Amino acid sequence: MSTTALLLISAGLIAAGLMLVWRDVRKRQRGAFVLQRDKQSAPQALPDVEITIARPGRELPVSTPSTEAATGFLDSPTVTKRWDLLQPVITAALRQVNLVLAGARVEVGPPGPPSRSINGAFGANCRLLIANENVGSLRLQVTVHDQVHARVKAHGREAAAINASSSAPVQEFTPARASDLLSEVMKPAAAFALAAEGGAADPEAEASSIGWDAIDSVVSSALAAANGALAQAGANFVPLGPPAWNPETRRHRLAVAIQVNRNEIARMHIERVDTEMEVAVGVQDARLMNLGRRRRIPMQGMTTHALAELIAACAWPAIEHFSQPQHIV
Repeated sequence: MSTTALLLISAGLIAAGLMLVWRDVRKRQRGAFVLQRDKQSAPQALPDVEITIARPGRELPVSTPSTEAATGFLDSPTVTKRWDLLQPVITAALRQVNLVLAGARVEVGPPGPPSRSINGAFGANCRLLIANENVGSLRLQVTVHDQVHARVKAHGREAAAINASSSAPVQEFTPARASDLLSEVMKPAAAFALAAEGGAADPEAEASSIGWDAIDSVVSSALAAANGALAQAGANFVPLGPPAWNPETRRHRLAVAIQVNRNEIARMHIERVDTEMEVAVGVQDARLMNLGRRRRIPMQGMTTHALAELIAACAWPAIEHFSQPQHIV
């Protein structure tokens, strides 16, 4: 009997313990949500309160300017306006370069409708004709970095040798600089045309001649300016003929006699070396070799005044030496 009583008492205690555990679990779960019967007793949400959950060590993303805006891509009115302002310069340069390229039967057509490139540059395409055949195009455009970019691209692989590109600053894009830019980028096309025609013994020489023709007026004007500047010293620069092809250096060279009081005292060579202009002065007497000079300036942005100063600076040591009374005949 006592055993039965103990078992009943134990069962009752176990049941009571289970009820206590179940009641505790129910109390904890009620805090996680609001029952339907509690909606009316809940306080009204404040309309002006904003709840933000912040995580330690992390910040909300801040909007930054896009890459296009940072690079000037969105500045389309400026690029378009600059392209419009350069039209007279580009038209004049194309006309001059076409006159030079006519000997190689190469022609650049007029610019087509302007358009915008994927990088934000604005410009137009010109047809490139060799012997009246459309073999490629010349793209002229103003970039977002204030550069005038010229690019020749062939239509097919057979004419890939004409591919070339070059650039010049917008601020320095004068008619002379425009002609020089077009001449530089069209040299491969001229050499390709002459080689294909078979009418030239040395296409490289013909291409060099075409490149020189584009800067011939600048060199002539620079020599005239140097003559005027040094006239009081009795000095004079006299070209000894048109620029001649030098097989050793593989480029054209203009030979100039430097005279003092009408006596030749030295020789000057003016050459186009890649993207630079070189002026070299030498004297016949090896004992006076210290009077010689050789200097270069970049063709990009080169002006008549800058080239004239270079010519005068290279020639002045020899002119000053032979202007002394003991050297005057």
